Amino acid sequence: VTNLKASNLTGVDNFYGLLWVWVGHLEWILKLDKFKSYRDHPNLPLVISPCLNATYVLLQDLLQQTLDMHPNSNKIHIGCDEVMLNNVHDECYIKQMKKSERYIDHIQCIVNIVHQIRPGIRVLIWDDILRHDEFTKNDKLVRF
Repeated sequence: VTNLKASNLTGVDNFYGLLWVWVGHLEWILKLDKFKSYRDHPNLPLVISPCLNATYVLLQDLLQQTLDMHPNSNKIHIGCDEVMLNNVHDECYIKQMKKSERYIDHIQCIVNIVHQIRPGIRVLIWDDILRHDEFTKNDKLVRF
């Protein structure tokens, strides 16, 4: 995790934030046998399944550790442009949702975890995936 001090950027003063882009880059943990069951696709250690309660327990633990290491950060960038969830985990079939809705729910769960740990922190994400038609025409995203 990289701690950023970007006060030297034009128009930005006293910006202290975390760049936590590995929300979508969890290969480092999903490649381990212990965490194979967390994968969205059983043979690919690229994406964590958004359909498992255990996913959010793990992410909460990782976020807690990260935020504890950076007590002065008032912003966190969680990335979230790295992958599009495929929803192929068995649990995803049980909880039938559109990919775009599952993605939005996944981000909302992560944001909720961050705010439980540090209520005042501002959560940022990359928006490129959210610009696709399936998102821009989705009422749930408009409310998000």
